[in-house]
Amino acid sequence: MPKTRILLLIMIALMIFAFPAGAQAERTITNSDANGVITVRLVFPEGTIGGVTEEIPSGYEFSGTSHPTNQTLVEDKRIYFAVIGEEEIVYKLKGTGKTEISGTWIDFKEEVNETTVKKHETPGFGLPAAIITIAIIALLRRQKR
Repeated sequence: MPKTRILLLIMIALMIFAFPAGAQAERTITNSDANGVITVRLVFPEGTIGGVTEEIPSGYEFSGTSHPTNQTLVEDKRIYFAVIGEEEIVYKLKGTGKTEISGTWIDFKEEVNETTVKKHETPGFGLPAAIITIAIIALLRRQKR
């Protein structure tokens, strides 16, 4: 087997195993608008049944949510959301300061204990691996010509 094919197989295997074993909840925060309002978007795996606790950072107040009011509770600097099959929750905070929001979630269906909600980050290893794989495939096609 040529070296490029071995390399291609290794890259495919790395892409498969680079993804996390368990699904995670992710948080995306938009920059504040002219009125000092930030939008927070929580995304959950399909079919999640559980709960989320979000800590409101200093200098901010809860400003509203698209989540049903009977599944939302705001106390002091915490927001509690009951998640029953929703794939996302969007809420707004108003104020100034650092937007370092922390939170935890419990997925009852998957029996996942309390886990920190991950911040949305730029694509990790998967994107570079995909680009490298595409480049290797292009090289393989060139060699066959």
